[in-house]
Formats: sequence, structure tokens, C-alpha cells
Amino acid sequence: MPASLVARFLESNSHIPITILNTSGTLWDGSGRIRNNTIREVNISWSIPFFDILLLSPSVIWTLDNNDSVLQGKSLISDKKIITDLSGTIGSVFLNRIFYEYDVRLDGLLSVEDLFMVTDLSKNFSINQLDGLAIWTGGEVTYMIAKSPVTIMSPVFALELFKKTPGTIDARLNSPDYGFPLLLASLTERGNLNVKVTKAFTKIFGNKWPGQEAEENIVLELEEYIF
Repeated sequence: MPASLVARFLESNSHIPITILNTSGTLWDGSGRIRNNTIREVNISWSIPFFDILLLSPSVIWTLDNNDSVLQGKSLISDKKIITDLSGTIGSVFLNRIFYEYDVRLDGLLSVEDLFMVTDLSKNFSINQLDGLAIWTGGEVTYMIAKSPVTIMSPVFALELFKKTPGTIDARLNSPDYGFPLLLASLTERGNLNVKVTKAFTKIFGNKWPGQEAEENIVLELEEYIF
């Protein structure tokens, strides 16, 4: 069976938000380039363990590889859900594609460690569970304030992702330089993003919050519907 069958399957299922191009190999062991609105195009290779099919638990072992970024994972289809474990490194080239529309430019690496994700096939691939750790190596971050660029040297950040309450993905941003979370965030399955920022976080990014509050105090709370 040729690898092009994967492309035909994606084309016939318009609710799946990705397409695959330039396929080669077979359905069981192939490669190509995938594309969607966020990641544009990246190289992908995959293999399907035949033993998992015999156990009625079909899965795909895959690798995404593009410039300075490599992600490897295994995705398992079970009860109308895709369960994925992944790890790897995301470089600044890929990150800047994502943050371009926010006028943010990064110079560093994001290390993804044992990320666990559950995607619901019955709800247009909505993510209903996300757990794991992502570590930012630190480096230059440039962003815009009043139409002028500001560049700071960020410390190492560790982003913890966890599911604390049903229907909500929570995140906590830590740094070895601080003994408390610098930022707290939550994302509901309806697309409501809530972010709470500490005074220390505003100081790191060159716009220190005025007043006598302690550095660990929450000084800003932002809320936005992102999808």
C-alpha cells in the first residue's frame, strides 16, 4: 500500500486540520511533508507497528523534522481519541513562525520533555488533556511596546502543563532564579484563555509593575477567547 493513501485519507476528511504532501514509501513506513495554518510545512516520517494492529490498538510512531526542530512521538487511537506521547526540541525558526503575528521574536530552544496529549476526534480534534514539561533555554526575546522594539535576555523558564480540573488545561511558568511561579494560565475546552502575571514577570520583561507589592504577587490578569 503506497504512502499516498495517507494523503487521500486526510483529503477525504475535511475536519482533520492537516494535509500531507510529497509522500514516499508505504502506508506502513513512509514520509512526506505535512502542512496546516500554524506549522506551514514540516518533514514527517512514520511507521505503523503491525503488532499493535493485531492487538486492536493501532498506533503510529512518527518524527517531525524541520531546520532546528525535531519532535518524536507515538500516537495511539482509542475510543474516538488520539493519545500521544512526544518529546524533542523546538528551535527558534519554528517558534518564530508561531509568534510572528504577536510581534515577538525569540532566540533560543524549547525542550519538550514527555508531553502527554489526548485529542478528541468527535470534537474537531480539540485537546482535552495536556500534561508535561517544556523548558526554554533562555536567550534574547524581542517584542514591541508602543511600536518600538524592546529586547531582553530572558532566564531559563520551565513550563509545566497539567490537568487540574475537568475541561481545563492549566500551566505554570517557573524559573530556577525564583522560588515561586512567575505566571499561571488556564485554557478551557471552549477556548477561553486566562493568564495571571506576577510582578517579577513584568520585571524580567523590562516593564516592571509599579508599587510596593511583593515580586510573587499577581499584578495582571488577562482573559481572551482564542478559538
